[in-house]
Amino acid sequence: METRRVGLFAAVVLVGVLAACADEPDVPLGPVPATLAELTGAWRAAPLSLDQVMWSTIEGACRRDIEFPAGAHALHIEVRGGGVAIVRMTGAQSGACDALQITPDGRVNGAGGGQRSEAAERWLVPPGNLLGPIQQQTVEGGDLKFTGWSVSGPVGAGIQTVIVQPLGQPQIVATVMNGWFSAWWPAQLADPNAPAGRGLQPHLGNMPAVTIQGLDVNGEVVNQIRG
Repeated sequence: METRRVGLFAAVVLVGVLAACADEPDVPLGPVPATLAELTGAWRAAPLSLDQVMWSTIEGACRRDIEFPAGAHALHIEVRGGGVAIVRMTGAQSGACDALQITPDGRVNGAGGGQRSEAAERWLVPPGNLLGPIQQQTVEGGDLKFTGWSVSGPVGAGIQTVIVQPLGQPQIVATVMNGWFSAWWPAQLADPNAPAGRGLQPHLGNMPAVTIQGLDVNGEVVNQIRG
């Protein structure tokens, strides 16, 4: 039976936060938004971008899944194929959806767990080269075809790019937007011929060691943390 985690959002990650109603964050839409086939297709090491319709669809699914109030909205959405979306919410309440499922017909369903605060948040982009502290979550549940892990956390305005390096895995370019970064990677792909929700690892175990680097606009490493 799937366990849903809806608890207090750890205060340690609320760097640069004021307890007040949030202004609408920027929706950083890429110049070439991903197609539905790309969003539900193969996982990739670089992030995809969203159009306004899919952004709103994912945001609404997270709001329903973790029961955020209407005044909460998406600060950050991470998508890179595999039919997976990870969402950081802010506003009337803050928190996250650890993994939502994007289906081939364009629906977005609850899958993994999530967290929700009980207080309002006004998120401000942290200054300088701050990176972390990081949160580590699993990507699993529902009818997801992938299981895996994710990392996320605050990122300062002085950092342009975040590189995630899991031990024994290729480098991953994180999604960076609105003072937050996140990235996920798969542990195992289910048998593509198995029924929905079947063939996944029943338990992922511990996340492998990971190194996270923050690069400035010149591509120089200005901060590094390990998880």
